[in-house]
Amino acid sequence: MSDFDITRERTFDRAARRLASLERFAQRRADFIDALGLDALGSNTLCGIFYDGEDIEFEIATGHIYLCHLVDMQNLGMALSPAA
Repeated sequence: MSDFDITRERTFDRAARRLASLERFAQRRADFIDALGLDALGSNTLCGIFYDGEDIEFEIATGHIYLCHLVDMQNLGMALSPAA
């Protein structure tokens, strides 16, 4: 899922937009897969679909953790900044 590599972003807003985009993609993908007749697909195709789904879910979970990390780092940076 390198197209959605959320950890490439260093600002919360950009990473959040990328994560939201991935979540929209995942929902559209799930809707499409639900509309397919999975019985007509071969076992290799089904395995690929489910492996890709796991990768997407992992990227989404990692993205949420990364957003929390960015907030923590921003708060830490503010705490370490000298008072103006």
